[in-house]
Amino acid sequence: MRRECRVWWLAFCSLTVAACGSAVRPDGGDGTPGDQVIVGDGIAGDNGGNDIVNPPTDGDMTDNGMPADDVVGLDGDPTDVFDPDATPTDALVEDIPLVDGPVADVPSPDAGPLCANGITNVCPATAPGPCPNLGDGMPHTVTFTGLTTGIPASCEGMTSGAGPDGIMPLVITTTQDVVITAMPTGGDVVVIALYPAAGCGTLAGETRCSNSSAAMGGVARIQVSSLMPGTYYVQVAAGRGSPAIVQAMLTMPRPRMMADVCPAATVVPDGAPTTLSTTGFATDADYGTTCGGGTVGHVDAVFSYTLAAARDVTVTVTATGGGGNITADVTTACGDRSTALPGCVAAATVMRRFRNQAAGTYYITADYMGGPGRSFVVTVTTAAPTMPPAADRCPGVALTAGAAATVIDTATIAADYALACAAGNRADAVFNFMGPAAGNDVVLFGTSTTGGTSMQLQSMCGMAASNIPACLSTGAGSAWQRYRGLTAGTTYSGIIGTGGITGMLSGRYVTIPTAAPMATMGNDLCTAATMITEAGGIFTGNTMAFADNTNLPAACGGGCGGGVDAMYRLTITSAGGRRVLISTVGSAFDTLVFIRTLTPAAMPATDCSNQRAGDICNDNYYGNAAAIDVRLPVGQYWIAMSGCGGAARGAYTLDVITLP
Repeated sequence: MRRECRVWWLAFCSLTVAACGSAVRPDGGDGTPGDQVIVGDGIAGDNGGNDIVNPPTDGDMTDNGMPADDVVGLDGDPTDVFDPDATPTDALVEDIPLVDGPVADVPSPDAGPLCANGITNVCPATAPGPCPNLGDGMPHTVTFTGLTTGIPASCEGMTSGAGPDGIMPLVITTTQDVVITAMPTGGDVVVIALYPAAGCGTLAGETRCSNSSAAMGGVARIQVSSLMPGTYYVQVAAGRGSPAIVQAMLTMPRPRMMADVCPAATVVPDGAPTTLSTTGFATDADYGTTCGGGTVGHVDAVFSYTLAAARDVTVTVTATGGGGNITADVTTACGDRSTALPGCVAAATVMRRFRNQAAGTYYITADYMGGPGRSFVVTVTTAAPTMPPAADRCPGVALTAGAAATVIDTATIAADYALACAAGNRADAVFNFMGPAAGNDVVLFGTSTTGGTSMQLQSMCGMAASNIPACLSTGAGSAWQRYRGLTAGTTYSGIIGTGGITGMLSGRYVTIPTAAPMATMGNDLCTAATMITEAGGIFTGNTMAFADNTNLPAACGGGCGGGVDAMYRLTITSAGGRRVLISTVGSAFDTLVFIRTLTPAAMPATDCSNQRAGDICNDNYYGNAAAIDVRLPVGQYWIAMSGCGGAARGAYTLDVITLP
């Protein structure tokens, strides 16, 4: 290695260890003089050779090639480098603004004929792929030239999420404690996420995520204790595409208590409850759950049960001591969230039901937020297998266009299909219909009498790869979405889910004349409002240069003031009025929509600035997307497509549907 690369590497090790916080003492943590880290003039990248001196543990002040010369504090005491349980990391925060800065003195990229960037644009088709293995413990420089954006990460934020990303392999052959770091260059922001091979590049499969804007020293850092042998992948994203320096440091795992990590504690079906204390467990969850909200600050434990034959199964999990909800996943592989069966639950008492569960071994990951000390109590009871109703599984129940909703009792169905927007569904039903004749769109409705409602349309029932965007989830009892361009005569499946375990779930669809998106511009003021006929339509535009010209109705609350508006004017002429559905799904910012009655007798027909009694408003019906479902009598109405706050502006989609 060239001298300038070695100097950079020593500086990088110092930054990485500094990011661990107070867990690293000046003398390395165990009083060994050879652990001392001496910082010189502090000028990064000057290659002066005196910025960082790391005397080896053998007392030799020279770089003699011994491993201890190249890694800070590795004298056999793992706590010299980090304390796996003492550093709060991976917090989900907004990105800090990007600032210009000098590019770090980095080594040449690990480029090869099959991995020109040192990183691939997508998850490899065959593991581990063509790129260098992070399991070698060496720093690797990756570049993003020619790479695109699109691999999700839970902590990426708006800034870093807009930059290019890629995948690197991490292959380990024995159980290891692993610390993965990524240092940005050029004042950029970098994000890293860890996936098992089976969950590569998916939010459901992600096990850890770190954003450099949230980390001490500006270095993204992921820490995993007792990572089992196998192939994993690390996603790396850069806000502006500057090179990043990525490294995985592997050390022998510290001793762990049974069920703190795999192998799991055994639960005997139909036997006595299994009680397990978490005293002495890791202070951060090792695996977490798909509805647990992260791993930092959580404690988890793993259990297993084995079925000799297919059975109806009920898994019950409670926690004694302390307080707060617990969460529980049931997976087909120990500690692997990517194999979780749909229906993760967060509650004081978690109950998971599985109808006609096949013979085999299953794993329960139980999790709570707080310190170690609570005890989990897990019971598995079984019964003779029963067949589910038609709506529980594909192909589901057939719907007829315009007919009354088909209603299903949620007590008779389970959560069988994972929806990307609703991991916590406790039940889902499948409804199918035929694509309409050319010239027609479909509006699909899902309702739940208890819990929220989620909905996903699929062209191949039960196949996630066949999802038709977008998956929608709301805390309200009703969801709907227009679907355009469906193929006539093709069967489509609507999977409608709910977080409730009681009540009714229903599905229904109607056809309406197709609408092509219409671009609008200049409709910043009421005087230039875009006209909408009773037929409705899909409208696109951009509010980046617009101003705030209206007062929010009282119904909007006070948290979204200052948002800029694109103005529309809707006319209803049919006797008896129309049911009006409005949605901003597909917009690029946090949208808000409100409707005002236009009453010429009280104010000019071009004035929409004054607050009117009875105004209708919504913010965040589907996440950051707004939606309104209201019946309007004959008349004229202002529709304001606004943003929640002055910074919420940009490209938007406004879908207006009217029904009898």
